[in-house]
Amino acid sequence: MLRLLAFAAALAAAASDVRPAPQTVLTRDGRKYVGEVQRDGETVVVRTAAGAERLPAAKVLIVFADPREALARAKERMEQAKKIYEEARRLNDRDPARTERLEIAIDILGDARDLYDAIGKHYVSEEYQHVPAEAARVMQLMRLCRDAKGSTLAGGGGLTRPAETPLATGDYRPAPPAPRSRPWIHEGELGAGQVALVQALEAEDPRTRGEAVRKLTSPAAPHAVAAVTARLERESHPEVIKAIGEYFDRHGVVLTPKQLAWARKDSDPFRRAFAVAMLKRAGDKAACEALAEWLVESPPLENLSRAAMCSAFRAMREHAVVELKEALSKTRDRGTQIEVIKQIGMLRDRRLGSVLLQAMPSYPSHCLVAFLRWGREAVPDCSRGMRGGAQDVKRWCTYVCRRATNLDNYNPGPFEDWYVKEKKTIADDEARWWREQAEKDFPVDPNDFKGFDRKLEEILQ
Repeated sequence: MLRLLAFAAALAAAASDVRPAPQTVLTRDGRKYVGEVQRDGETVVVRTAAGAERLPAAKVLIVFADPREALARAKERMEQAKKIYEEARRLNDRDPARTERLEIAIDILGDARDLYDAIGKHYVSEEYQHVPAEAARVMQLMRLCRDAKGSTLAGGGGLTRPAETPLATGDYRPAPPAPRSRPWIHEGELGAGQVALVQALEAEDPRTRGEAVRKLTSPAAPHAVAAVTARLERESHPEVIKAIGEYFDRHGVVLTPKQLAWARKDSDPFRRAFAVAMLKRAGDKAACEALAEWLVESPPLENLSRAAMCSAFRAMREHAVVELKEALSKTRDRGTQIEVIKQIGMLRDRRLGSVLLQAMPSYPSHCLVAFLRWGREAVPDCSRGMRGGAQDVKRWCTYVCRRATNLDNYNPGPFEDWYVKEKKTIADDEARWWREQAEKDFPVDPNDFKGFDRKLEEILQ
């Protein structure tokens, strides 16, 4: 009996010592705490090895046991905002509910952006390399919501205060309600002016065509989407194409790869750059596949088209990594392979480092410039090239590592140690760079491609 009592007492003592599993707290100002987490009213208490931290609940972004929970939450918020945005797009511009839904979607996207930013800052392993691209997609959708909200306000949407009605006196006899007025819905034939504007899209004078597009842009004329899209396929004047772009922005038009098939082998750089921008707006897997096919079937001949393609590939980074790798393996044409390598270099994604190493013996100058564009992110792949590559590859990779690290060294070990030490700083800088790119809609300077024209000897000087 005494033994049983002693055993029961020991179990009770052990149970009293059991504490909840440690959790991670990410705050809105970028801090991270790990420890036992408890809620005390409007305060979150985190007991860490260094002591207790008391955080205002409003400043806590998320609490989780596994980082994958935070990723799932961010993805869930993104999908929720996307659904609300699609609902808002189906509403009329003058419907107040459209603005309300867009504001809700923007708020939800703000939460998703904060989650991805915090995850990208504190978790830098391979498993989380896709986080900057997810954050970029959040920013893209947020821009679409803000643009749509702006067009709603421009369209005159908003609630009006009804006039006050005095209380009725005497006998009250309710009358049937009058039919609801919906002045924003056009139910008859188009007026002569609207018909004339659509017809003016086929005028010989580009100024007349451009003016017609601008008048169809504001006030909104969604009935003309098909006509304006058809005009784009035949239009060659830059100013009219710009006006068509503004019309598409105003009406939220997203063209499919099939609708843009005319640009696959178009020789006009301005027209093709515009078509690439439309694929970029679509931003899905089908759009990225089409862009990679265009790159292989009809490679760009000037830096304007190269920059437009690079901007689109950056905006669709997750899909672009797969598509560019496949594009390089599909083609055997030397000129096309060079164009793909240029895009890989300008994309700046480490997941394509092995592709550049394999291509380096055949295209040394282009791969060398590509790695130099990557900067510090090229060190792991070039260190590997120093260990297992041919003698020339080792020499070229050593040059990249020395440039990226400023180390006076010719062995891979010190470069690898340097990267391990600097890995978190590099990952933070890269995540920040991708966020800035997303906020600016992934701008690419055509002049950045000029470096690929340099000779190998000139680069190594």
